[in-house]
Amino acid sequence: MTNQIRSFLAEYGVIVTKGISHLRLGIPYILEDAENELSIPLRRLLGRQHTRLFQLDTDIEKITNEMTTLVSHHRSFHTLLTIPGVGPIVASMILAALNDTQEFKNGRQFAA
Repeated sequence: MTNQIRSFLAEYGVIVTKGISHLRLGIPYILEDAENELSIPLRRLLGRQHTRLFQLDTDIEKITNEMTTLVSHHRSFHTLLTIPGVGPIVASMILAALNDTQEFKNGRQFAA
């Protein structure tokens, strides 16, 4: 969705700095700028897309919390979280795929 928004804006010569936070913060200012020559339909579309971005953030946070709650009682969950780069979503997916991390003798066997 962010790439789509950036593409629409780029067609009108409006470039937003990389990073989703810049896009989220920049859209309201872009929509208010009367001199950027965005068409009325595009302004409406961007407004809806901006609203959807925030709704997606809320949905992702809820799903992440649900996943974390479901597997937080699992003994391996907290161990998986100590691995650099592994957060609640990745740890949940590992546990969903394996169910029991104890079947591996070490991390190398798990990786293989």
